Amino acid sequence: MHRVQKSAFNSPMLVAKPPHMLLGFKEELVTAHPIPLLQTKMVGPITVSRSLTCVLSILFIFSTPVLGPSDLSFSETYPCPRAMSEEDMDDVVRAFVFAVERCKSAGFDFIEIHAAHGYLLHSFVSPLSNVRDDQYGGQPLENRLRFPLRVVEACRRAWGKPLWVRISACDWAEGPEQDESGTWKQWGIEQSKIFVGEMKKLGVDLIDASSGGNWVNQSIPLKHGYQVHFAEALKQAHPSLVISTVGLITDPLEANSYIESGKADVISLARELLRTPHWPLHAAKELGVTVKAANQYERAWQ
Repeated sequence: MHRVQKSAFNSPMLVAKPPHMLLGFKEELVTAHPIPLLQTKMVGPITVSRSLTCVLSILFIFSTPVLGPSDLSFSETYPCPRAMSEEDMDDVVRAFVFAVERCKSAGFDFIEIHAAHGYLLHSFVSPLSNVRDDQYGGQPLENRLRFPLRVVEACRRAWGKPLWVRISACDWAEGPEQDESGTWKQWGIEQSKIFVGEMKKLGVDLIDASSGGNWVNQSIPLKHGYQVHFAEALKQAHPSLVISTVGLITDPLEANSYIESGKADVISLARELLRTPHWPLHAAKELGVTVKAANQYERAWQ
């Protein structure tokens, strides 16, 4: 089976100065939100269209080389990344810290670092995607954790509010996590326990236990709460750490049972909230709990 790795293309990273910086424009001109075509701003002696900076940034993104821990692609339809140098890693750590500073300016209450689903930090910890032969990869787990922990530590130092980390607790590849000889074959819950323990030492406040996304032929037994056992294992290993479970959780009674049984401390919802935006109010009603709806909707829930 060909070992594969998802592109680091979507990871929050900077490997070079974006074009608006290369052209002397200020960083705050770039925005991901729709903007009027003719909105302009003075930058020194130059009047710059903000829409132009967005176009230049998009062109920069699509012309930037894809980077990863090793030169292994996620599949034949994904680009093959270039193995990152230590200088690249330094750039990524700085980019995460810059992102934290923007979160401060925006007034966010907490940050969740996405280290799951085949994104850059997940691809570093998994032996399927990290086959480096230096201090940042290969069989030694300590090596594969080194760079992700650098990122987490830098963010923790820069951020004084709650810091969460989402991880994939399993690659869902064929075979065991570790073979009889002690060779790590894929990422799994035993390595996740160690990874989470190291992040706990760094002061991470919550672990969001998801799974998958790093192996193109993954086989996942999808059902309600199919990832709860990962959260439960992490909670047993680290009782004092807040653990969240996520994944196809839709039924309020079952969701509440995961909390009451101590399998998790927090329930995270995503697609169910897209389908049912008022799910928390429905759940409260089914569980016999009184909660206050928004003023505009309160009469509908009386």
